[in-house]
Amino acid sequence: MAEARRLVEVAGGDTESAAERLFVDLLRAEEITGWQPQYRVGKWPVDFAWPTERIAVEIDGWAYHQQQRHFERDHRKRNDVVQAGWIVLSYTWHQLNYEVAESMRLLAESLAARRAELH
Repeated sequence: MAEARRLVEVAGGDTESAAERLFVDLLRAEEITGWQPQYRVGKWPVDFAWPTERIAVEIDGWAYHQQQRHFERDHRKRNDVVQAGWIVLSYTWHQLNYEVAESMRLLAESLAARRAELH
């Protein structure tokens, strides 16, 4: 029953992977707000976005990127998003589990710098 409940939560969530759900937990723990999951920038959905600051976060999983077409697609997506004036930060499962302070510091500093530019 517990496994079924977990699967229902996963299916009903706005995020697509365990790493993305972990990232949401970290954002909440750090009280980082203003983000939207699966936000569209042009033709591309990004894992997380701060639209006002034009910062996107992509969570990179090894299993997904083992396929060449996925690897190439994500690089095209990142280039297009950067070309549209966005900053793209990328995190791996390892970083979200073992480099939490550094990962959240980079995001917080990037948001603060963009907010300062806008005002």
